[in-house]
Amino acid sequence: MEDNKPATPCAPAGAPLIHAALCAVMHEVGAVGKLGTNKDQKYPFRRIADVYKACQQVFAKHGVHMVPTAVKNLQVESITSAHGTKGYHMVAIIEQRFYAVDGSFVTAEAIGESSDWSDKAGNKVMTFGAKNVLVESLCLPDEDPDLDGDNESPQAVVAPSTTEAKQPPLPTAPSEETKAKEAQARDLVLSYKKTGENPATILAWVSKQLGKVVTSSKDLTVAELDSLIATANNQAAKL
Repeated sequence: MEDNKPATPCAPAGAPLIHAALCAVMHEVGAVGKLGTNKDQKYPFRRIADVYKACQQVFAKHGVHMVPTAVKNLQVESITSAHGTKGYHMVAIIEQRFYAVDGSFVTAEAIGESSDWSDKAGNKVMTFGAKNVLVESLCLPDEDPDLDGDNESPQAVVAPSTTEAKQPPLPTAPSEETKAKEAQARDLVLSYKKTGENPATILAWVSKQLGKVVTSSKDLTVAELDSLIATANNQAAKL
């Protein structure tokens, strides 16, 4: 069966090898699927390990290697979580160079950004910057363009795995019980407002009753709403 894919490009005699070598890498690497899932916001993302795994052997085959050469415009900000944990938020431009075997190179830059509550913010900035450089420089798609167009959002598999990547759960509609409790909570807040209490005072009371910082009634569970309504009714009965 005839192979319709274009031949691997070759550099003209005397020309730097890096451009032809990178084109050859792009020709072979292909798609890198979004096999990771953020545990908090539940969105899929490309893991740096998958990007490296897709590129490493192809780079070696075509005599290309990547070297970090500079960190520019580094911005560091101290941050504090809602629970009082100290951490850092960092943003920087990460510069990388792609070298060929003849010493020729091209330079690429990408933004790296991260937050961490320990000592890993700098490592994450470098990692995310390197991933972004590879994705942008090699135009890595996150799904296989050769798959049938009738398929819905196909995800390319970079390497065989013994376990299937877990898909993020679909959001569920609030139950009638939850809607009723939220309505009761709104009525409770409105009744406090009628007494002249401002929203900040109400939220402070809610936070005190539950023993945690609450910024919105939407953050409360049904059990917490039940507890608040019962507490408010008991306090009202004593007036």
